[in-house]
Amino acid sequence: MEDPFNCEKLSEAAQILLRANNLTVKKLAIHLYMDRTTLYRKVKKCTGLSPAQWIAHFKLEIACIRLTTTQDLVSAIAVDCGYENVTSFNKAFQIKCGMTPTGYRRKFRKI
Repeated sequence: MEDPFNCEKLSEAAQILLRANNLTVKKLAIHLYMDRTTLYRKVKKCTGLSPAQWIAHFKLEIACIRLTTTQDLVSAIAVDCGYENVTSFNKAFQIKCGMTPTGYRRKFRKI
């Protein structure tokens, strides 16, 4: 029997939970009908990252897309991507991308 889990299903589930501002490892496991150990194994196999690392990466990828394709305020993007405040978002973004969200937007804007 083939395993129905794949990276696309993982992303779809994460998008649903992110829109509900409820994206955590625990909620992702529940949404995908598996325990945390199984989720860890499958996410690691699919992405090379732990679920927590992948969620952090996923949130910032969504932020990058929104920064370059919308005129939404950075603070709104931060909240929508699950960050409690702009400061924590800016710090995580700077670490991942090597620049501030505003700098990223200026450099890569598509609109």
